[in-house]
Amino acid sequence: MNFAVLRHRDFALFLSGNALSWLGAWMQRVSIAWLSWDLTHSTLWVGLISLAMYSPVIVLGPLFGVLADKLDRRWHGVVVNAIQMLLAALLFGISMTGFMRIEVLFSVCILIGIASAAYQPVRLSLVNDIVPRELLTQGIAVNSVVFNASRFVGPALGGIAIASLGVAATFAINVVTYVGVIAALWVVVLKPPIRHAVPSGFIADLTAGIRNVAAHPHIRGFMVMGAITSVIARGVLELLPVFADAVFGEGASGLATLTSAGGIGAVLAGLTVTRFNDASRLPRLARRSAFVAGAILVALGFTTNYWIGVLLVFAIAVSTTFAMVSLQIAIQSAVDDRFRGRVMSLWGVIAMGGPSIGGAAIGAIAQFSGMAGVTIGCGVLGMAMAWVAGRPKS
Repeated sequence: MNFAVLRHRDFALFLSGNALSWLGAWMQRVSIAWLSWDLTHSTLWVGLISLAMYSPVIVLGPLFGVLADKLDRRWHGVVVNAIQMLLAALLFGISMTGFMRIEVLFSVCILIGIASAAYQPVRLSLVNDIVPRELLTQGIAVNSVVFNASRFVGPALGGIAIASLGVAATFAINVVTYVGVIAALWVVVLKPPIRHAVPSGFIADLTAGIRNVAAHPHIRGFMVMGAITSVIARGVLELLPVFADAVFGEGASGLATLTSAGGIGAVLAGLTVTRFNDASRLPRLARRSAFVAGAILVALGFTTNYWIGVLLVFAIAVSTTFAMVSLQIAIQSAVDDRFRGRVMSLWGVIAMGGPSIGGAAIGAIAQFSGMAGVTIGCGVLGMAMAWVAGRPKS
């Protein structure tokens, strides 16, 4: 499709650098999930490792959101991405030397989580700093599409790399991908920052951001629907290594196919979102997509056929990606620029932290009840919550 925003030099550089980095980060993420399963064969540990990477986003993300509204976002991004590069190199070194243990992996994942929390509000806010106002909606849409597609395409490539090259190689690939985003952040031209009058003090600024979300009925509703989709549906997808090996008995090659199916579904869903000229329709369609995702989870819980499972993962990726991209566009379009970093840090808690919360909880329950039962339960719960959240208010 022909997007005018892609002809904007600085946005194209920013998007290209981030896209490469996102692919590497998601390759690393699925490699960490597989490595945690391979080291322990415990669904609980798979969930806990996911929680270690994204619990800092939940706890620290809003605090970094305050900094994103106060500090130079360019240098904030450069420093944090350099730290993430070093952590990927650390994972590669530990894996190659044979010293990897689940406790070591858990510790490094906490550091990765802190770095992710620091970059999240900056990443979500920089589009507004780069593109002119008339291209903002399009820039948000394209950025959201590429990110949400990469969260499935990256794991798909990661699954292929694990099967063909081994886990350590994916960590090395991720080190290289950070060069692109650091270079892009170094050269893009940003709008001159506008200093707004905000409450003095760190806690006061944080509270003001939270109150802004609570007082805005539309943004508040979008956040709730995003949480339902992220925690429940995407939480189940955090456990794809378990489905690949324990449910379907297909091992690493099966994981590659499952994640590839999710990647294709995410790309198709993202492209579908960009076809909507009337963005006001997207929130209602997002609610319907969240309901459909729950129904598909029920079907996934009942199947033991690998290829049916592949199709269902594809369908879950379509529905969840459509919902989350649509909701982010709605939030970015509605938020006051004075609170952008703080509001988007709260969205980051939902979009990035939600799956880890869901994955940890679902993994813990599955350890005792099995994946089939917990997946069906998640589907029913997701349908019910999406139905209630989507009902018109009288």
